[in-house]
Amino acid sequence: MHLVAFLATALPLVPLAALEACVAGGPADQVAAAKVCCKEITGSWYGPYENQGICVLPDWGTKWYNLCVSEVKDSKLDIQCIPGDGAGLTLSAESTTATVTDAGSVVTIL
Repeated sequence: MHLVAFLATALPLVPLAALEACVAGGPADQVAAAKVCCKEITGSWYGPYENQGICVLPDWGTKWYNLCVSEVKDSKLDIQCIPGDGAGLTLSAESTTATVTDAGSVVTIL
């Protein structure tokens, strides 16, 4: 399943602007570590696939989540966080990418 389709499915889980969704992709054992980080910071984990998932957490928890996942040894994790209101996120059914614009920088999620 493409990450864009996964995002399109999971974004309705983020109805409030006081939440953030952080998408984690990479090796299964490292994504499992990201899941542990998510749950330690009172986040909710959504991910039927072992190599990707989404952590929905309070906006204050993003910094702590990123610090936690940065401790994963030899990390190959790709973590992208999206504001709960979805600002800057564009999705297309024909596309295989999502683009997130945050404070002037553009991140493309393949």
